[in-house]
Amino acid sequence: TIVVVLLSAQTEYAYRHDILIRRPDGGIERDSIAQTDLVFVVEKVELTADRLRGTVMADTLRQVRAKLAETLGISPGA
Repeated sequence: TIVVVLLSAQTEYAYRHDILIRRPDGGIERDSIAQTDLVFVVEKVELTADRLRGTVMADTLRQVRAKLAETLGISPGA
């Protein structure tokens, strides 16, 4: 399974659990927020190449992982 963090282009609604992701990072067309309090899981086989947008920069991924760990109340290294 893969953990998915919801993205929203409505950056004006950013809250303390959100990370700003600037376009074109990850292949997004508009600045967006990664909402680490809105997560779900999907089976890896359900992720198809036609849905791939791009790759998130390593620094952005670190920020999202750290905020997700904070949101869930766990240590980032756990």
